[in-house]
Amino acid sequence: MYIPKYYSVTDVAEITRFVESIRLGTLVTYGEDGFFGTSLPWLLNGDLQTGATLTGHVARANPHWQKIADGADALVIFSGPDAYVSPNWYPSKTEHGRVVPTWAYQAVHVEGKVQVFEDPPSLEALVRALSSVMEHSRPKPWTLEDAPRDYIDKMLGAIIGVRMVVTKVEAKYKLDQKMAPQDAAGAASGLAREGTASAQAVAEAMRKEAIRNFDK
Repeated sequence: MYIPKYYSVTDVAEITRFVESIRLGTLVTYGEDGFFGTSLPWLLNGDLQTGATLTGHVARANPHWQKIADGADALVIFSGPDAYVSPNWYPSKTEHGRVVPTWAYQAVHVEGKVQVFEDPPSLEALVRALSSVMEHSRPKPWTLEDAPRDYIDKMLGAIIGVRMVVTKVEAKYKLDQKMAPQDAAGAASGLAREGTASAQAVAEAMRKEAIRNFDK
Protein backbone atom coordinates (compact mmCIF):
# COMPACT_ATOMS: atom_id res chain seq x y z
CA MET A 1 0.00 0.00 0.00
CA TYR A 2 1.30 3.47 -0.87
CA ILE A 3 1.63 5.36 2.43
CA PRO A 4 3.21 8.84 2.61
CA LYS A 5 4.88 9.27 5.98
CA TYR A 6 2.31 11.76 7.28
CA TYR A 7 -0.49 9.20 6.73
CA SER A 8 1.37 6.25 8.23
CA VAL A 9 0.08 4.64 11.43
CA THR A 10 2.43 2.27 13.25
CA ASP A 11 0.99 2.15 16.77
CA VAL A 12 -0.01 -1.50 17.28
CA ALA A 13 -2.65 -0.67 19.89
CA GLU A 14 -4.33 1.87 17.57
CA ILE A 15 -4.26 -0.49 14.58
CA THR A 16 -5.70 -3.28 16.74
CA ARG A 17 -8.47 -0.98 18.01
CA PHE A 18 -9.33 0.03 14.45
CA VAL A 19 -9.51 -3.52 13.11
CA GLU A 20 -11.58 -4.74 16.05
CA SER A 21 -14.00 -1.84 15.58
CA ILE A 22 -14.41 -2.71 11.88
CA ARG A 23 -14.30 -6.54 12.06
CA LEU A 24 -15.36 -7.00 8.43
CA GLY A 25 -12.35 -7.43 6.14
CA THR A 26 -12.00 -8.49 2.52
CA LEU A 27 -9.88 -11.60 2.02
CA VAL A 28 -8.01 -11.49 -1.29
CA THR A 29 -6.06 -14.44 -2.69
CA TYR A 30 -4.54 -15.23 -6.06
CA GLY A 31 -4.54 -18.58 -7.84
CA GLU A 32 -4.84 -20.25 -11.21
CA ASP A 33 -8.13 -18.45 -11.86
CA GLY A 34 -6.72 -15.05 -10.90
CA PHE A 35 -7.79 -12.94 -7.94
CA PHE A 36 -10.69 -13.92 -5.67
CA GLY A 37 -12.12 -11.82 -2.86
CA THR A 38 -14.58 -12.46 -0.06
CA SER A 39 -15.71 -10.09 2.71
CA LEU A 40 -16.07 -11.75 6.11
CA PRO A 41 -15.86 -10.91 9.82
CA TRP A 42 -12.56 -11.73 11.51
CA LEU A 43 -11.58 -12.72 15.02
CA LEU A 44 -8.18 -11.37 16.05
CA ASN A 45 -6.04 -13.29 18.52
CA GLY A 46 -4.01 -10.74 20.49
CA ASP A 47 -2.58 -7.50 19.11
CA LEU A 48 -2.40 -7.09 15.35
CA GLN A 49 1.26 -7.57 14.53
CA THR A 50 3.52 -10.13 12.89
CA GLY A 51 2.73 -13.58 14.24
CA ALA A 52 -0.84 -12.73 15.23
CA THR A 53 -3.73 -14.82 13.92
CA LEU A 54 -6.91 -13.76 12.12
CA THR A 55 -9.70 -16.33 11.94
CA GLY A 56 -13.02 -16.26 10.11
CA HIS A 57 -15.31 -18.42 8.02
CA VAL A 58 -16.89 -18.49 4.58
CA ALA A 59 -19.87 -20.36 3.22
CA ARG A 60 -19.06 -23.86 2.05
CA ALA A 61 -20.94 -22.95 -1.14
CA ASN A 62 -18.43 -20.16 -1.77
CA PRO A 63 -15.77 -21.57 -4.14
CA HIS A 64 -13.13 -19.26 -2.67
CA TRP A 65 -12.01 -21.76 -0.02
CA GLN A 66 -11.34 -24.40 -2.65
CA LYS A 67 -8.95 -22.04 -4.40
CA ILE A 68 -6.79 -21.53 -1.29
CA ALA A 69 -3.69 -23.70 -1.15
CA ASP A 70 -2.40 -24.48 2.33
CA GLY A 71 -0.01 -21.71 3.35
CA ALA A 72 -0.91 -19.49 0.40
CA ASP A 73 -0.18 -15.77 0.52
CA ALA A 74 -3.24 -13.65 1.22
CA LEU A 75 -4.28 -10.07 1.88
CA VAL A 76 -7.08 -8.88 4.16
CA ILE A 77 -8.29 -5.28 3.71
CA PHE A 78 -10.06 -3.48 6.54
CA SER A 79 -11.70 -0.23 5.42
CA GLY A 80 -13.16 2.34 7.80
CA PRO A 81 -15.55 5.19 7.06
CA ASP A 82 -14.63 7.45 4.15
CA ALA A 83 -15.83 10.78 2.79
CA TYR A 84 -15.30 13.36 0.07
CA VAL A 85 -13.62 16.57 1.25
CA SER A 86 -14.60 19.81 -0.50
CA PRO A 87 -11.97 22.54 -0.96
CA ASN A 88 -14.68 25.01 0.02
CA TRP A 89 -14.14 23.92 3.62
CA TYR A 90 -10.52 25.11 3.69
CA PRO A 91 -10.07 28.68 4.99
CA SER A 92 -6.95 28.99 2.82
CA LYS A 93 -9.16 28.84 -0.28
CA THR A 94 -10.08 32.49 0.29
CA GLU A 95 -6.41 33.39 0.82
CA HIS A 96 -4.72 31.85 -2.20
CA GLY A 97 -7.08 29.32 -3.79
CA ARG A 98 -4.41 26.62 -4.00
CA VAL A 99 -6.57 23.79 -2.69
CA VAL A 100 -8.26 20.88 -4.44
CA PRO A 101 -10.83 18.20 -3.58
CA THR A 102 -9.66 15.03 -1.86
CA TRP A 103 -10.98 11.91 -0.17
CA ALA A 104 -10.47 11.07 3.49
CA TYR A 105 -10.34 7.48 4.71
CA GLN A 106 -8.73 4.93 6.99
CA ALA A 107 -7.49 1.51 5.90
CA VAL A 108 -5.45 -1.37 7.25
CA HIS A 109 -3.89 -4.01 4.99
CA VAL A 110 -2.87 -7.31 6.58
CA GLU A 111 -0.74 -9.83 4.71
CA GLY A 112 -0.17 -13.39 5.80
CA LYS A 113 -0.19 -17.11 5.17
CA VAL A 114 -3.66 -18.59 5.00
CA GLN A 115 -5.17 -22.05 5.37
CA VAL A 116 -8.68 -23.45 5.61
CA PHE A 117 -10.14 -25.88 8.14
CA GLU A 118 -13.44 -27.71 8.49
CA ASP A 119 -13.30 -29.86 11.62
CA PRO A 120 -16.51 -29.29 13.63
CA PRO A 121 -14.86 -28.57 17.04
CA SER A 122 -12.70 -25.77 15.59
CA LEU A 123 -15.61 -24.31 13.64
CA GLU A 124 -17.85 -24.33 16.69
CA ALA A 125 -15.17 -22.69 18.82
CA LEU A 126 -14.79 -19.97 16.19
CA VAL A 127 -18.53 -19.30 15.93
CA ARG A 128 -18.84 -19.21 19.72
CA ALA A 129 -15.96 -16.74 19.99
CA LEU A 130 -17.28 -14.46 17.23
CA SER A 131 -20.78 -14.53 18.69
CA SER A 132 -19.45 -13.74 22.15
CA VAL A 133 -17.49 -10.75 20.86
CA MET A 134 -20.43 -9.33 18.93
CA GLU A 135 -23.14 -10.10 21.50
CA HIS A 136 -21.40 -9.32 24.80
CA SER A 137 -22.79 -5.77 25.14
CA ARG A 138 -26.40 -6.74 24.44
CA PRO A 139 -28.90 -7.07 27.31
CA LYS A 140 -29.50 -10.73 26.48
CA PRO A 141 -26.59 -12.06 24.39
CA TRP A 142 -27.39 -14.73 21.83
CA THR A 143 -25.51 -18.02 22.20
CA LEU A 144 -25.46 -21.26 20.26
CA GLU A 145 -27.64 -22.80 22.97
CA ASP A 146 -30.51 -20.53 21.86
CA ALA A 147 -30.92 -22.63 18.70
CA PRO A 148 -31.67 -26.36 18.38
CA ARG A 149 -28.52 -28.48 18.42
CA ASP A 150 -29.34 -30.24 15.16
CA TYR A 151 -29.78 -26.86 13.46
CA ILE A 152 -26.41 -25.62 14.78
CA ASP A 153 -24.72 -28.79 13.52
CA LYS A 154 -26.29 -28.24 10.11
CA MET A 155 -25.12 -24.62 10.01
CA LEU A 156 -21.58 -25.60 11.06
CA GLY A 157 -21.54 -28.06 8.19
CA ALA A 158 -22.33 -25.20 5.82
CA ILE A 159 -19.19 -23.18 6.61
CA ILE A 160 -15.44 -23.47 6.15
CA GLY A 161 -12.93 -21.89 8.53
CA VAL A 162 -10.14 -19.62 7.33
CA ARG A 163 -7.04 -18.92 9.41
CA MET A 164 -4.31 -16.40 8.60
CA VAL A 165 -0.93 -16.08 10.31
CA VAL A 166 0.04 -12.43 9.94
CA THR A 167 3.36 -11.58 8.25
CA LYS A 168 2.88 -7.86 7.57
CA VAL A 169 0.61 -5.03 8.70
CA GLU A 170 0.23 -1.62 7.04
CA ALA A 171 -2.08 1.15 8.22
CA LYS A 172 -2.99 4.40 6.50
CA TYR A 173 -5.11 7.21 7.93
CA LYS A 174 -5.59 9.84 5.21
CA LEU A 175 -7.18 12.55 7.34
CA ASP A 176 -5.75 15.86 6.06
CA GLN A 177 -2.62 15.58 8.24
CA LYS A 178 -0.51 17.42 5.67
CA MET A 179 -2.90 20.38 5.55
CA ALA A 180 -2.51 23.50 7.69
CA PRO A 181 -4.22 23.05 11.08
CA GLN A 182 -6.93 25.56 10.21
CA ASP A 183 -7.70 23.76 6.95
CA ALA A 184 -7.85 20.36 8.66
CA ALA A 185 -10.20 21.85 11.25
CA GLY A 186 -12.31 23.35 8.47
CA ALA A 187 -12.58 19.98 6.76
CA ALA A 188 -13.63 18.30 9.99
CA SER A 189 -16.30 20.94 10.58
CA GLY A 190 -17.56 20.64 7.01
CA LEU A 191 -17.81 16.87 7.26
CA ALA A 192 -19.62 17.11 10.59
CA ARG A 193 -22.29 19.20 8.89
CA GLU A 194 -22.79 16.72 6.04
CA GLY A 195 -25.36 14.70 7.94
CA THR A 196 -24.22 11.22 6.87
CA ALA A 197 -22.89 8.72 9.39
CA SER A 198 -19.77 8.12 7.30
CA ALA A 199 -18.89 11.82 6.99
CA GLN A 200 -19.44 12.41 10.70
CA ALA A 201 -17.29 9.40 11.57
CA VAL A 202 -14.48 10.77 9.39
CA ALA A 203 -14.85 14.18 11.06
CA GLU A 204 -14.43 12.55 14.46
CA ALA A 205 -11.41 10.59 13.20
CA MET A 206 -9.86 13.84 11.94
CA ARG A 207 -10.31 15.46 15.33
CA LYS A 208 -8.75 12.47 17.10
CA GLU A 209 -5.84 12.45 14.67
CA ALA A 210 -5.23 16.17 15.27
CA ILE A 211 -5.13 15.51 19.03
CA ARG A 212 -2.78 12.55 18.53
CA ASN A 213 -0.42 14.65 16.43
CA PHE A 214 -0.54 17.51 18.90
CA ASP A 215 0.46 15.15 21.72
CA LYS A 216 3.52 13.86 19.80
